Amino acid sequence: MAIVNESDVVVVGAGIGGALAAFQLASKGLRVAVVDKGRWLNSEQTQTVYETESFKNRDEVPCESIEIRNGRKKTVNQLPSVVGGLARFYAAVSLRMREQEFEKWPFDYDDIEPYYARGEELLGVSGTTGADPLEPPRTAPYPNALPEMSELSRKLSQGAVELGLNPFQHPFAIRFEDGCKRCNYCNQVPCPYSYKWSPDYFLRSHEDLPIQVFDTTRVDRLHWNVTGSDRRIESVEGRDAEGKLVSFRADKYILAGGAIFTPSLMIQSGLGEVNPLIGTHLMTHCLGLVLGIFPFKISAEDDFHKWWSVSDFYFDPEGNVRGLIQQDHLTTRRSIFSRVPRIFHPLAEKFYYNTCQLLVMAEDEARPENRIEVTSSGSGKKLTVQQTFSQRDNEKRAFLESRAKEIMKKAGARFTVGLRGQSVYHACGTCRMGEVPSESVTDRQGKVWGMENLYVADGSLMTTSSGVNPSLTIAANALRVADLI
Repeated sequence: MAIVNESDVVVVGAGIGGALAAFQLASKGLRVAVVDKGRWLNSEQTQTVYETESFKNRDEVPCESIEIRNGRKKTVNQLPSVVGGLARFYAAVSLRMREQEFEKWPFDYDDIEPYYARGEELLGVSGTTGADPLEPPRTAPYPNALPEMSELSRKLSQGAVELGLNPFQHPFAIRFEDGCKRCNYCNQVPCPYSYKWSPDYFLRSHEDLPIQVFDTTRVDRLHWNVTGSDRRIESVEGRDAEGKLVSFRADKYILAGGAIFTPSLMIQSGLGEVNPLIGTHLMTHCLGLVLGIFPFKISAEDDFHKWWSVSDFYFDPEGNVRGLIQQDHLTTRRSIFSRVPRIFHPLAEKFYYNTCQLLVMAEDEARPENRIEVTSSGSGKKLTVQQTFSQRDNEKRAFLESRAKEIMKKAGARFTVGLRGQSVYHACGTCRMGEVPSESVTDRQGKVWGMENLYVADGSLMTTSSGVNPSLTIAANALRVADLI
C-alpha cells in the first residue's frame, strides 16, 4: 500500500521554478509539498565538491546521463540529481530578456516586469542599473551592488572598448558584498558559503512557511481521470529512497522538473497522446567558446573570471535576436592537469595562465523536430534528446564567434580558437505557452490545456530561448504562474 501525503499544492521539482513557485504559494498560506528525486547536499558534501572544482564524476553528486543526438552524432550531458538541480552549480548570471522579445510570448513584458523585480529581490541579485545598453525598463534598482572586475576582465573588456563596443558588468544572483570569495571556478560547483543563491538554501531559509520537501523521491506517474470535458490529476505517484510507493494528493499540481524531465513525466503518464506537442520545440542556446591564447600571462590571478557581456550585436538589422558574447570561466587548472601526463604539466600550466575564454550564446529556433523522446528499455524508460541546430542558428553563432575573436585579438591574443559543443544546461521550450491548444502545451497562465488542475512553472514554458541566461526569466515566470494560480 502506498504512503499517502495530502496538501493544497504538489510541486514536482525543487529547482529555481519549483522553489519560487512553492514560496509564492506558501506565502499565501497554502500547504505545499515539494517532491524531488534528488537529495540534499550536506555541508561536508558541498565542501568536498567545491574543493574538487566540479560536480562531475563525484560520488557526492548523483547524476543522470542525458544522451543528445544530433543526426549521427551522440554526446552525453550529466544532470545532477540534488535538491536545487542545476541551479546548485550554475554561474548565477541573472539577466532580463529584452522588452521586444515578448512579442513572441503570450503576454507582454509589462506583465512579467514586477516578477523580474521580485525575483531579483528574492535572489539577492547584484547589478548596476543602466549598465546594460539594452536593459529593458525596470521599476526598481538592483538589490545589491557589484564590485570591481578582476584585472583579467578589465584587460579583456578593454579590447571590446577599443573596437567601439560597450561591454558591461552583467548582474549575478551572488551577494558579493557579504564576503564572496570570488572563486575562479564558481561555475559547476556549489557555494559552501551561501553567497551564491541556490534553491536548496532558499527553501531551507523559509522553513517557517508551510512547505514540506520530500527529497530522494522519484515521481514516476501522474494519475489523471476525465471529468466532463476536462481531465483532472488525481494524484502523483513515485517511490522514496527505500523503494516504497508514495502517493501525493492535492487540489493543484505544478510540474517544475525542468525542460527535460517535466515533459518526460507527462509523456510517461500518457499526456503525450493527448497533446503531441509535449516535449517538442526544445531549445538549448546555440553555444560556442572562443579561446584567446596570449604571449603573456593573462590569468595569473586567482579571481572570478565571468564579469562582463557585450550586447552590441544582440539584435540583427531586422530586429531578430542573435545573442550575447560573455566572458566565461576557463576550465579549471585541476581539470586540465587531470587530463595531461605529468611530464607535460609545465606546458599545460603555461597554456592555462596564457589563455582565457569568451562564451557565445546565440538564440536557437524553436522547432518541433528538436524534442524529448521517452522509449521503453530493458531497465524501464530511456530518455533521449533530439537536437539539431538550423542553418540560421549556426549563422548567428558564427557571426558572434567572429566578433568574439576580434575582441580577443584586440586585447592582445596571438591566436584564437573556436570550439563548439552541445549542452542541455539551458534547456527550455518543451511545454511552451501559447494562445491556442493547437500551437502550445499550456495557456499564458502556465495551465496545461485540457487539464483542470495541472500547471507548469519551469523553463519548458519559454516560447523563445532568448540570447541571455534563462535563470532569472524562469524565476520571474514561476512567481507569475504561482500568483495566477
